[in-house]
Amino acid sequence: MDMDGVLVEYRKDDKVYLTYEELVEEGSFLHRNPVPVIVKAFKFLVENFNIDVHVLSVSPNEKTDEEKLTWLGNHLRNYVFKDNVHFVRKTIEKVDYMNELYYALKEDHDKVYGTKLKRSDVIVVDDTHEVLYAMEDKGFTAWHPTSLLNFYFLGTQQEKNVLSTKGTV
Repeated sequence: MDMDGVLVEYRKDDKVYLTYEELVEEGSFLHRNPVPVIVKAFKFLVENFNIDVHVLSVSPNEKTDEEKLTWLGNHLRNYVFKDNVHFVRKTIEKVDYMNELYYALKEDHDKVYGTKLKRSDVIVVDDTHEVLYAMEDKGFTAWHPTSLLNFYFLGTQQEKNVLSTKGTV
């Protein structure tokens, strides 16, 4: 699950376009608003399906890592755990990191659940199309936040079918 533009509104001081300096400015992430409808859909997903939740977010530096962890603690304390939060420094690194994470999760999943975790069992929710395309190319199930909303509001059969076999978001 991505943070910026998915769980967290990608705005600061009523601006969408942020310079690098604004992104790394101390405290710039702490006061961003959650996206209420996405957060509600996310909580529904966690509460109603047996899934293991991980957050994979781009963060420019360790200070922003800490701010994002604090934000998650303030808004999703009982849904996302610190050990399941992962940061990369560039968007393009998400795909390789997810690939490595998959292998680590697969071993644990296979032992705990007694079933084989397939790449297609991992749902990646992100708002960056290039990331979604690359994740699909690697065999992961890629959802834009609109797919999550479709599932939450409409309970569409396509998303239900996907979730009935998934183990990780």
